[in-house]
Amino acid sequence: MNQLNSNIKDQFVSSLMNYFKIEEDINLRAHIADVTQHIESAQYREFFRRLSFNDYAYKGAFEKIALVVKSFEEDQQKMLFSGVKERVQSLYDIMYELHRMMVLEEAQELTPLERFVRVHFARLKHAQTQELFLDDIDIDVVKSVGKEWIFNHVAYDKSLFLDRMELEYKNALLRQHHQSTTPQLGTDHMTRMLKSRDE
Repeated sequence: MNQLNSNIKDQFVSSLMNYFKIEEDINLRAHIADVTQHIESAQYREFFRRLSFNDYAYKGAFEKIALVVKSFEEDQQKMLFSGVKERVQSLYDIMYELHRMMVLEEAQELTPLERFVRVHFARLKHAQTQELFLDDIDIDVVKSVGKEWIFNHVAYDKSLFLDRMELEYKNALLRQHHQSTTPQLGTDHMTRMLKSRDE
């Protein structure tokens, strides 16, 4: 099967070289193979369709190939990040309510922040259904940001909280996707992963 896939990939690279009238050269062939390494065989027809129907005037062959590859990466990102804003808003609502509860509790030895930090977020459940509020991705995001940061920002700077959490969710989803058995995004793309601002 691997040999078959390799042969199909080689034919795809050859087709691209013929399409752009690139003379056979081992280095140019290797470069095209590297740039398109994460394009799947089922996407080859669509790849050529995008080459033909997109306006890449004044672009060289390798630039055009890279732009089409980028368009596939952007499609993958859109699919991967669908629902992120809803996740962020849900987390905000949960953390805001938890923050409010901690602040309103009176006659406690610990400060609201100390009590907030001690909460086991992974055990928070809906009162009626007993379903967990947070899943593994949510917990990963909370850990990466830190409970203290959440407490200090959720009630006092909503826009910053939402922006930071959106970046963290995207990073968490990219990490999960990269660790899956059949990663779709290229290694180069992973190195360009969204970076959270230091706040």
